[in-house]
Parts: sequence; structure tokens; C-alpha cells
Amino acid sequence: MAIANTDGYAVAKATFSPRSVPPLFDAATVMQPEAYVAAGAVYYADASGVVRRLDPTGKIGSVATFPLTSPQQELSFAVSPDGSQLLAARLTFPKLVYPSSGPPPTQSGNWVLDIMKASSGGAATQIQHWQAGPNSYPGSPGGFTTVFVVGWDSTGPIGLVGANFGTQQGQFGGQRFFGGRLAHLSVDGRPSATIGGPDCQPFATPSAGRVICAENSGQAVTVSVRGLDGHPIWSGQRSNPANTAVGVGGFVLSPDGQRLAMDGEVLTLASGAIVSLPPAFTPAAWLGTTDLIGTTQGGQSLAVVHMSGAPSLENWGFSGLVVGDLLP
Repeated sequence: MAIANTDGYAVAKATFSPRSVPPLFDAATVMQPEAYVAAGAVYYADASGVVRRLDPTGKIGSVATFPLTSPQQELSFAVSPDGSQLLAARLTFPKLVYPSSGPPPTQSGNWVLDIMKASSGGAATQIQHWQAGPNSYPGSPGGFTTVFVVGWDSTGPIGLVGANFGTQQGQFGGQRFFGGRLAHLSVDGRPSATIGGPDCQPFATPSAGRVICAENSGQAVTVSVRGLDGHPIWSGQRSNPANTAVGVGGFVLSPDGQRLAMDGEVLTLASGAIVSLPPAFTPAAWLGTTDLIGTTQGGQSLAVVHMSGAPSLENWGFSGLVVGDLLP
């Protein structure tokens, strides 16, 4: 884990044991990021479910523990904007048992989903629990609905509800959500009304009271920006180059919600004005109002595009997952 300054130099670092990735047969497990940015610091979870806080001075402190006791467990979490509260979802997968004759495997154990909350520095409390048999996977008859904790705004924590827990292929560059809907979670961990309207396929958590919805037909990508209640703000289509499934993406709203960055361009929503971005750059986050950070070289290297004047790319020369920025 590193906090870098605007020149790409790490001003604070931390190492930790990474979470296990529960295996699936013939699919990749969908994981949410290990880290979350809030209250001027980055919060990150390790292999045992301990959440720590790293600030730009390099100070590290333990803030909560959401116990991970098995490699079959997956954790997602978020932190309130003031850093005082945390919410987490722990999804337990059945274990795959391979017969001596080879695949396909059978599944042993139950599917389990626990929603837990904690105050910073306090003990975790379970507020919801769902359980189903090994063959009643989430979303199937007899199974429960998945909930991943993915954000927190002024209204409260945000969950990704009913999303896929595994995938064989993505639809967009920079994709983290695979299906499902976004919804605020109540104090008992239950989802409320859908953010962005019932037909919104979310690409990212809301920003500035707006949410990005995106669909990929294989021929074209339809992307829209909506209010949290679903009212339309902007929508458009982009062709999918060579009909590849992940040819476009990287949709990121500016901090004020007025501009949408994506592969190849930055669009001003109100006027439709477009500024072209350097080729092969996929945005991941805005750095303040003028710069973008993302990946280049097919996701192999982090880079910053400076938007003042003609956009220029600065390759930082190392790889990583961008989880947010700490700029005011």
C-alpha cells in the first residue's frame, strides 16, 4: 500500500498479508478492492480481516477487525466520510472438492453472507446473516442475494446488491462491478431503493450526487450519467472497437460531477465539449479538478494525464490498483 504525491513518489507505505481469493470452478472470483479512502487516509484490510489506517505522514493504526477465518471467505468494506464508522460484508464460499477422476468438483459447506459494523477502534458486531446449502448459490432458487459493501456518502453506506461473485469475461476496461444494483444500506444492513433507477447497470459508486450507468451489447457501449433518483443528466453511445468485450471503459466523473472521463476523451456533460486524451490511457480517478490518474500500456503501468493546456501523459513506471485520492 502506498500514498504517492503528485510527482509519483511514495510519501507513506505499508505492507500486509493479502486476502485469499476463494476459488471457483471455470470462473474468476470477483473481488472488491482491499483498500478504501476516507477522512484523509487510506484504510486497508489484511488476510485476517484486520482493517488498518495509513495517513500521509506514515502513521499506521488498527481501527477494526472483521474476522476472516477461512480462505473461502471474501471481505468488502467501506468507511464513513469522517472515519468514525465501518461496514463490511463477508461472503463465505463452499469449498471445492475435486474427485480423483478430475473435474468437475463438488462443493462442501454452505454459502454464508454476514453484514458487520464497527466503530473506529471498537469491536465488530454482526447485523445480518444469510445461509444456504452448497448448491444454492447466491441468486439461485433457495440462495440469498449477494451484497458487497462498496461506498459511503452523506446518506450512509452503499451496497452493490445482486452482483455476480464470479465472471468469465468483463465488459469494460477498469470494470469492478459485474451486474447488480447500487443501494444505500440501512442501519440493519438491508438494501433500500436502487440508486440510479431500476434499469441502471452501475459502473462505479456515486460521485457528486450522480452515478454512471453503462451497458455493453458487444457492438456498442451505452453510458449515461444520472441523479441518484434515476433522473437523466446525460447519455450517449460509443462503438466497441473490433467488437472486443473490453474495448472501452474507464468511466470516471470529475469531483464536481460536471465532466466524464473515459478511454480516449473527457466530455463536459452540459455542453458536450470533448477533450481528447492520450491513446491507450484508461482513467481510474481524478486528481483534483485538473489531472487524471489511470493506467497505460494495457494496464501495465500507472500514469497521470495533466489536463491544463493540451493533455500530456506522465508515465509513473510502476503497476498498481488506484483506490482513490486524498486531495482536498
